[in-house]
Amino acid sequence: MRIRIDFQLNRQFGVVENIIFRLVLNGFTDSREIAKALSLFSDSIIANGIKLLVNHQIMAADIEAGKLYLSEPLIAIIDMCLENTYEIDVPSELEGYIKGDGLMISGIADEESYSLKSAVLFELLPGIRLDMYMDSIDFVLCEERGVQHE
Repeated sequence: MRIRIDFQLNRQFGVVENIIFRLVLNGFTDSREIAKALSLFSDSIIANGIKLLVNHQIMAADIEAGKLYLSEPLIAIIDMCLENTYEIDVPSELEGYIKGDGLMISGIADEESYSLKSAVLFELLPGIRLDMYMDSIDFVLCEERGVQHE
């Protein structure tokens, strides 16, 4: 089966972190503008969200310029997810999930999920150690539909 790999932030991240991540992913890099967009939340909650994303190497911050960026390793993962599809043998009992909304590889508590995530990261960028993302990113295996979609 021909699949594409998508990713999302792990469930350990809250609403604020997900919003900040999506804003930066969509080109908003000015931390003041991001804070304005999140005016519903206190400055300390926003700062803690940014800190968590930076500490997990999801984002990088230029403190002097007040800018937030996606980290370089994460950009490489995103590029590989967007540019490539993969041919894999899928057990018949999993095909329905992949053809539907996709099969999520989440969590690291069980050894099987950890091994699957490790294999996906290795397939995306072989030879580069990306185990720092094991507890930060979840992957979704989706059927290739010919046209990229979100």
